Amino acid sequence: MPIIYLPPTPPGRPGVGLPPRQPSYATRITWTSAEGNITVLTDWARGYTLMDGARGLGMPEYEFYRRESGVLNGDQVTGVRALPRELFFPIKIHGRDRADIINRRRRLAEDLDPMDVNGGGRGTITVQEFDGTRRTITAHYESGAEGEMDRDVEGLLWASFGLLFRAEQPFWELDPVEVIYRGPSDDGRKWLPILPVKVRRSAAIGPGMNIRVAGSVQTWPVWTLRGPIAPGVRLTNVTTGRWMEIRGGLESGDELVIDTRPRRKSVRLNGERAYRLLTQPGSTLWPLNKGVNTVDVEATGMAEESRLILRYIPLAPTA
Repeated sequence: MPIIYLPPTPPGRPGVGLPPRQPSYATRITWTSAEGNITVLTDWARGYTLMDGARGLGMPEYEFYRRESGVLNGDQVTGVRALPRELFFPIKIHGRDRADIINRRRRLAEDLDPMDVNGGGRGTITVQEFDGTRRTITAHYESGAEGEMDRDVEGLLWASFGLLFRAEQPFWELDPVEVIYRGPSDDGRKWLPILPVKVRRSAAIGPGMNIRVAGSVQTWPVWTLRGPIAPGVRLTNVTTGRWMEIRGGLESGDELVIDTRPRRKSVRLNGERAYRLLTQPGSTLWPLNKGVNTVDVEATGMAEESRLILRYIPLAPTA
């Protein structure tokens, strides 16, 4: 993805050396701290300019696992995984006067703090194009804002930094999607979540539910079942052949949440741990492939208020 480069004016007397004003069609990159403070790294009017050399907005790096043979030429790839992503943003910040630039640097340091004990930790990097499309990724600040007393990187009213971030999950996130499947009903009502979640048309719970996954990367859904539903609910991804089965039933008002996301996997009934409700062996917390997945749901004992809710975050390899 192209990043507009605006070369800085060489530093000279106080106030000189500030980058030219950026055009309105430039890519907008923001950092949202763990506490929710937003810093626009490409906002010239607010004292931040993205310089040449940004990286980490394209494809992630991959690691290949290979098997070799003592008698065959070459090797065989047995597995591929995406590595954690590093993002680098060289920026220049500037202020109206010396006090202003000092305050900007101090606020930036507080918002970048990666330590949970200081109210910091994971933040969010958002890349938004001039047409309004945007993608986000969760990351930690790692280095680059230590400061250096050098005439080439700091002046009276400006300072340059090369901010390095690390994203544990290497794929970019699109807007979350929610799909609601309803129990038996003939009244034509629709149940919609609160925006800005993207909503797909409500449909009936049953076999042959075609789920078209947005994005271009395999994603891991969160399923929510709301009672009443009789014991023995079975969800099968016909596309991949994987399935899960819930052993217990749900009374009216019960809510079972099945979170399949890696490192977050859980099964909770009304907020309490309930892995026991998944039959063993065979049940797996399976993902949704990119494209169309056909999902069969076998469920009985449902009423009008019964629900199956699918939530997932579409993923993409580039910003």
